[in-house]
Amino acid sequence: MIKTFLFCLMPYVLWAQGVATVMGVVEDKATAELLPSVVIDMQYGGYASTSNIEGKFAFKFPNLVLDSSFVSFSAIGYKTRILPAKELMKLSEYTVYLEKADSIKSTLGIAEAKVLVQAAVDSIKKNNIHTNFFQNGFYQEVATIEGIGVVKVKEAVLRVERFPDEEIEYDKIRVTKSRHLDWKGQSSKIEAWQFLNGPPIASRTIETELPEFLNKRSLGSYKFRVDSLQTSFNGIEILSVSFEPKSSRLRGGRTGKIWIEPYSKAIVRLEYELSQRALFDVIGSGNGTVKLKGESLKFTSQYRLSGKKWVLHENVITVNLEYKEKLDKEFSVNTRWDLKFLATETRELAARMIQDAEIPSTTESFRSTVGLGNDYWDSYNFIRPTFEMLALPSNYTKR
Repeated sequence: MIKTFLFCLMPYVLWAQGVATVMGVVEDKATAELLPSVVIDMQYGGYASTSNIEGKFAFKFPNLVLDSSFVSFSAIGYKTRILPAKELMKLSEYTVYLEKADSIKSTLGIAEAKVLVQAAVDSIKKNNIHTNFFQNGFYQEVATIEGIGVVKVKEAVLRVERFPDEEIEYDKIRVTKSRHLDWKGQSSKIEAWQFLNGPPIASRTIETELPEFLNKRSLGSYKFRVDSLQTSFNGIEILSVSFEPKSSRLRGGRTGKIWIEPYSKAIVRLEYELSQRALFDVIGSGNGTVKLKGESLKFTSQYRLSGKKWVLHENVITVNLEYKEKLDKEFSVNTRWDLKFLATETRELAARMIQDAEIPSTTESFRSTVGLGNDYWDSYNFIRPTFEMLALPSNYTKR
């Protein structure tokens, strides 16, 4: 009991000593390409962050570990870069360069592909956390209208309690801090379809909610192929398996890739796009006077090692839609919705903290704001706003 209490107390004691913040950008060393969704974490510390689509990142961790800790930067297909935390504090914007990793020819073929995927699914309980745990994380939802810019932003710090060893228990979410910024007159154009409660969708993880296409009864409906080259992630060799429906008429069909560590069979990354039929099932055809046409829905889920277990690091969902006014053929807007969940900290759940009454039913209750300053998040890790998002306050008014 004392050991459990100290385990829970330790992170709070560390944060009480003050917070160190490093900011910067991650680039490809050879091409200077900006690298998004880079896994940024403190070795053995449990804290994590990510880079936005412009390669920019912010990472906060306790001051107490500044002198003794190292921060790693990892991305699939790149060599991991490990830097002393103190080194990153030397510049207000530190540029981290990543080098491409060598690719190795894979010896596996089509015949082994489905077996490998099934083995990876069967190994989730071994490779991922399978006792109750919680993740502190950051939620970001952005709507961008083509030709206009960002018209809506919703962000929040979340606590997600997960119960992988309890089949009938669902993940519980509590909003710790939030903000919501709208562009009046522009965001109303896309009200016919939006994410009314995005956090439960964006924060899903395979420990507690396996994607339907990976269920045993569904695997037989897909064709799998091990790609010819294997690459690495965080110094670990991984294989990628491409998959697609055997029939274009498959309900809920997806096309994509699964990255798997071949020895432990750990799932490192999932990436897929919905078929047109599946997209229609999700989006529909519209309501009232607005006709909807779904262009695409893409989903990416990245995992990272925390100790000896793989944990969710980041989910990214991108939806492209066309909104068309049925009575006014001149009115048509193309919109991109971006939903992200970044797990900034993963810990054992010693005691349940979230009551059912605290679970949000909609993001409309997020606190209205007029700015997107970084200081708003205090000691919490967050995803840095993009240049386009930062143009928001000068154009938008309070909702």
